[in-house]
Amino acid sequence: MYLWKYWRESRIAFLAGLLLVGIFLSFTVHGHVSVSGPGGASDLRHPGAGGEVGQATTLLLLFFYLQIAPLGFFAWLVGSFGVGRDLGEGAGSFLFTRPRKRAVFVWSDWGVGMAEVMLICIFANFSIWMMIHRILLSMGDPLGGRVVFGDNAVPLSAAMSMSTAGGILIAGLIFSVTYASTVVVRHARGVILSIGLFVGYLVTGAIAHHFWEAVSFPSLTLHAFTPYGPNTGAGWEIAARVLLLLIFPLLAQLSLERAEL
Repeated sequence: MYLWKYWRESRIAFLAGLLLVGIFLSFTVHGHVSVSGPGGASDLRHPGAGGEVGQATTLLLLFFYLQIAPLGFFAWLVGSFGVGRDLGEGAGSFLFTRPRKRAVFVWSDWGVGMAEVMLICIFANFSIWMMIHRILLSMGDPLGGRVVFGDNAVPLSAAMSMSTAGGILIAGLIFSVTYASTVVVRHARGVILSIGLFVGYLVTGAIAHHFWEAVSFPSLTLHAFTPYGPNTGAGWEIAARVLLLLIFPLLAQLSLERAEL
């Protein structure tokens, strides 16, 4: 029942996100996409193949970072729903008369919201994959579905898998921080706190690095790519970031359990 409640609250944002991704996907499927360059080639040793496909690689990396803004905004918006907003609107007291532990409300909210964020990230990156794939086809697909990183030809599917993981992790972090902030503040205005936390982290990191060059805060985004291709050694980093995502709903749970309502 409560899962359905969260869906009713967030469905407009989710469906709007799907619609925008669908429009972009429709453009990539039915529109004309190409990258100018020399003619097709059969392998990386051809003087035209690496440079031409390299343009598609540049576009892939560009979209990897460009996706942060729309996905982050969607995650921030979805994070404003749930029990924190209910408390701010005066509906929380009624919810907590139900025979359920308060942790159920937190993890139900977080689970549904995270699922919505993940689906949007997957569909968005699928659209990017389709666009890059069509660009490669317009070149004659000289490297057989591969893109170039340095002197290495990497399967496009592997590169897009890493891009999808990076998108899910940064959007998931924004969602988790925003949702936890609304629970801690016990109002939808917690979204302002979440913005302040991210801005404060970036500004503090920049100041610290300016005065002490040896100090460098961890990046908010996954180190998904190296000059030679997808970062195959990012397994531990991904695991650490997943654990970080789980810390924030846990903090929200602890805050809610200790609250006097």
